[in-house]
Amino acid sequence: MRINLEYTINAPLEAVWHVIGDGFADIGAWATPIPASRANATPVTLLGAPVAGRACDLSTPGFSTIHETLVEYDPLAHRFTFTVDRGLPQFVTTARNSWALTPLDATTTHFTMRAEATTHGVLGYLATPFLWLNLRRTLRISGEDLVHFVESGTVSPRKARQLAKRDDQYAGA
Repeated sequence: MRINLEYTINAPLEAVWHVIGDGFADIGAWATPIPASRANATPVTLLGAPVAGRACDLSTPGFSTIHETLVEYDPLAHRFTFTVDRGLPQFVTTARNSWALTPLDATTTHFTMRAEATTHGVLGYLATPFLWLNLRRTLRISGEDLVHFVESGTVSPRKARQLAKRDDQYAGA
């Protein structure tokens, strides 16, 4: 299963890289499908990488927390690849995502996401369409949230509602 998404972001490449590359562990601050994220404690092994990986709490039904590891990180080429190491259903064999930036001009950046996942067994076969739809939706929303965040400097309205709801829950506790 493969999903490819592309976005044009009206911001300089370095501004986008600061959010997704330098801020790899902080995706939960701006992406609605990820209510919270944090760097994992593994020592950094990739030259230039800000962290070795991250843990992401998911808002996708059927998932809770996934753990991702950077397997490629190239700050000069403005691209990285990460794998999901823990937190996926047992029928998912591998999950990998590559993000890359390309400058279109001094103030516009092309952003691509290339996700791949493989499944196995009867359950994997049956669940693949559901998994594909959920993954595509998660990536699409994350991409839209990134565009909004970088272009406006604020979280998307969708993420703002999520944060407000979380704050209301903590205030009532």
